[in-house]
Amino acid sequence: MHEFGKVLFILYKTEYGLRLTSCGENPSCADSLGISVKKTRYIGVGLSGMFAGLGGLLLITLNAEWEFANGANGIGFLALAVLIFGQRKPLYIFLGAFVFSIFKTLSIIYPSIDFLANLGISSYFYLALPYIACLIVLVFTSKKNSGPKALGTSYDKGKR
Repeated sequence: MHEFGKVLFILYKTEYGLRLTSCGENPSCADSLGISVKKTRYIGVGLSGMFAGLGGLLLITLNAEWEFANGANGIGFLALAVLIFGQRKPLYIFLGAFVFSIFKTLSIIYPSIDFLANLGISSYFYLALPYIACLIVLVFTSKKNSGPKALGTSYDKGKR
């Protein structure tokens, strides 16, 4: 099974994945089932931070030209856009990341493609291409975007 399939399985088929989802969608229902909402949310945030750190490490190790002074060069903006575009669903996030990575790669390798190099388009356009594509996609897809129902709200056990 591929790694992506494992993530889908863990999120949608395991007991922990379903508990994590219920703590984000309806924490009072999860609490009534005996699930510790705060503990589950803290573990979820910790895991997401760990995976974000691993993603940053991968960005640094794979990009030979990366310098600390340049930072992530807008990759964080693209990552946030992928999350919004993907509507917090792993398959859509994967597809969005794949599409945006094609544009990011094109912005780097366009000089080696004779057709694109001979068009006479400014190099700044190619550097901005991933962000332009990102904004266009977000304009059309963010209208129907909705996060978890309890997103950004703290859970108070006494108000159940």
